[in-house]
Amino acid sequence: MSHGTRSGGPIRSLRAHHVTLEVSDVERAVGFLTTVLGFVEVERHDVPGARAWAASPGGFQIHLAGKLDMRKGRPRLVPHVAVEVADMDEARALLRARGIEFAEFGQVLFVADPDGNLFELRPADMRAGGA
Repeated sequence: MSHGTRSGGPIRSLRAHHVTLEVSDVERAVGFLTTVLGFVEVERHDVPGARAWAASPGGFQIHLAGKLDMRKGRPRLVPHVAVEVADMDEARALLRARGIEFAEFGQVLFVADPDGNLFELRPADMRAGGA
């Protein structure tokens, strides 16, 4: 639901949701997250069967992508930081108004900053199982 576009203002970001990291060995990375950092495995609602880790349930998540799992010929979306936004229609309109390219995948948008760092913009209701 859009509340009108605010082409002069920023996207209304609500919170950082997760970071997806590329790792050479997923199980070794899981070992570090759990035995060194004390993270716990938490449920993901956006990708059935996918795993995530956080310092506490409901907290900022770490998602892991194995280098060998990357598919050739598909867009490169790792690593990235995911941010929940208040209004996806408004976010799309603001990016277009500023001439900023983005890619859409289902309910999420991917946009690169001027240095090429990727950000996933996602609706806040995805965490409630809205995927």
